[in-house]
Amino acid sequence: MTPEQTAREADFLIDRLQLQPGMSVLDVPCGNGRHAVELARRGIRMTGVDISPGFLAEARNSAPDIEWIQGDMRALPWRGRFDAAYCWGNSFAYFDYPNCRRFLEAIAASLRPGGRFLLESGVVAESILFTLQPERSMKIGDIDFSSRAAYDALDGRLDITYIFARGDTREVKPIVG
Repeated sequence: MTPEQTAREADFLIDRLQLQPGMSVLDVPCGNGRHAVELARRGIRMTGVDISPGFLAEARNSAPDIEWIQGDMRALPWRGRFDAAYCWGNSFAYFDYPNCRRFLEAIAASLRPGGRFLLESGVVAESILFTLQPERSMKIGDIDFSSRAAYDALDGRLDITYIFARGDTREVKPIVG
């Protein structure tokens, strides 16, 4: 990845996670630390976790002042320590369902109340699509609710249309992901 790409991705993380200098952020798994290093340059207090000693050695050489931890991302030791956390780049979908859940529970535990988490992956859709219901409907009190969902693989987008009906009144809400 070019430095320009890393800077754009760091801009995205700052925007989506609402990061400010001085905040404590977890990069897991951090790989060679390219995002953590860039965010640390911008005043964010970074901690990176990865299982690979080789990646961590590279990360430590790039930024020895960042806290680099070798460990399993499904077994994070912290409780309420971080303002935000992120998982970038296809690492999430390597696990089966129970282990994905362990990872998400570990992340949730490591965040302070109100902490934000961002999951980026080229295969997130493939991780959730097997449970996608193309159509569903239910009655909620006197409201008839239905939805239609379609995944656009070319654009990587999930389009959902919600329909609410009460008596003769019908409201249609398209959501384009």
